[in-house]
Amino acid sequence: EGGRVYINGQGDPFDTYAELARAVAGFSDRVRLVARGEVIELEEDLRLEILHPEKKLSGLSEDDEAVNNNSLVTRLIFGDAAVLLPADIYQTSMEKLLASGQELSARIMVLPHHGNDGFSEAERLLLEAVNPDLVIKSSDWVEYQEQTSSELQQHLNDKKIKLLITAELGELDLALSKTGRIKFSAGSLVWK
Repeated sequence: EGGRVYINGQGDPFDTYAELARAVAGFSDRVRLVARGEVIELEEDLRLEILHPEKKLSGLSEDDEAVNNNSLVTRLIFGDAAVLLPADIYQTSMEKLLASGQELSARIMVLPHHGNDGFSEAERLLLEAVNPDLVIKSSDWVEYQEQTSSELQQHLNDKKIKLLITAELGELDLALSKTGRIKFSAGSLVWK
């Protein structure tokens, strides 16, 4: 299944989506529409679980929150280890994800919606369900300075969950072994 693009089918009228649509137009036979419950075997011992949205979508939406809440949430599994990628979902979709009964545990988790907008009960419950050892906040410097919740940072600290912030560290290179051992390096240029 390598060399494919996986989408939920919903687009938005913004430039980034238009650029993506143009980029994949030349190989539309490699674009696959996916929804909850699908498992994609990428390689031996490497698979991608689609956790959200509930169903395949179509059309455009100008409602930024709806587009974000319909983001693909995936769980990348390598051997006995996993990485949860919750994309841009907000509280409503976090609650649906938690209620879905799907396996969410992962050694590494990227914070939903760049870890912005406070620290809700849904985020706390999601962190409990995932039970990660390492959390990544992928954001620019302004988002980091203005929208990083002190409650989130305290929660992670209390639970002894390592937090990596791209605004501080730049590009992150992560290695996850089949048994769950995590190695990471950082150090590319960070724009402030």
